[in-house]
Amino acid sequence: MANLVSVERADLSFGTVHVLDSVSLGVGEGDAIGVVGRNGGGKSTLLRVLGGRQDLDGGRAVQTGDLTVGYLPQGDHLAGDATVRSVVVGGAPEHEWAADARVRDVLRGLLGGIDAAGVGGLDARCGVLSGGEGRRVALAGLLVADPDLLLLDEPTNHLDVEGVAWLAGYLARRRDGGAKALVTVTHDRWFLDAVATLTWEVVDGAVEGYEGGYAAYVLAKAERERIGTATEQRRGNLLRKELAWLRRGPPARTTKPRFRLDAAASLIEAEPPPRDEVELVSFATRSASSGSTGRARPRCCGRSWARSRSPPGVGKSVPRSSPHTCPSRSSSWVDSPTGGSWRPSATCVATSRSARAR
Repeated sequence: MANLVSVERADLSFGTVHVLDSVSLGVGEGDAIGVVGRNGGGKSTLLRVLGGRQDLDGGRAVQTGDLTVGYLPQGDHLAGDATVRSVVVGGAPEHEWAADARVRDVLRGLLGGIDAAGVGGLDARCGVLSGGEGRRVALAGLLVADPDLLLLDEPTNHLDVEGVAWLAGYLARRRDGGAKALVTVTHDRWFLDAVATLTWEVVDGAVEGYEGGYAAYVLAKAERERIGTATEQRRGNLLRKELAWLRRGPPARTTKPRFRLDAAASLIEAEPPPRDEVELVSFATRSASSGSTGRARPRCCGRSWARSRSPPGVGKSVPRSSPHTCPSRSSSWVDSPTGGSWRPSATCVATSRSARAR
């Protein structure tokens, strides 16, 4: 099926709200698409873009050269001095449109009969009609015109149950005809299931596509969310594993594989920023650059090792009463009633103070 409308990398913002963010999609012959999403999310704006009634900040929307488009907005757009006859059948002679079974079906389904008795007759002025009557007259005019692409924004508003059922049946028969396309925004779930073969969800500036009507959309979205949650859990588990590997120093006389360091960096970049990002990056850098020297030494051995209850690098077999020397030779072990501690020498204290001054 050929594309009737193609949208490529469409960008559109209203103030600080990004309605469409690099959206690409298309409407083909025979498509019947229902558009859903939260109020104010951009559903009506998307209809205007498809109909060529809304300029884009970026990207483009292209229609085929001979495409005819019918658009039903939410608001009242009929001229007050126009008659029901002129809106619905235009200037066609009565014997022509009255002989067309499709036109008679539309008049009966929406306007109460071939004489439009439900809205005051064919010669009634649109300016005296109520909002609901005006909407039905405008919808009847679009269905009689039968354009290639029909864009309906909340068509079931102001229709009773019988009217909604009639409209759903008419649009389904029109869809089965083949070449005509429909895009509709509606909150009527039953109507969406009866009419749509595709569902678009407008959310956060993107348009997500789902096969089927509303019920199929709900099931497919739940499955997508389940798969996304499982994928995120697997990625989180792998990230924790790689972070644990980064914390460990490499075996003696070896270095950590570069490909695994790069993979760990990619995982960290995909993770939302942690509360202490500076410490995480600093830790990963120290672990990766430690090389064959084993675990990286602290900046000031006296400040870090004073928290230990046993000297680093000294096994339990060494008596607590024996003195020991810090690997940096800038502090020594001193026993105390609480288990002993490292006492930095004058050189270590001076180094720590100069580091803090920098």
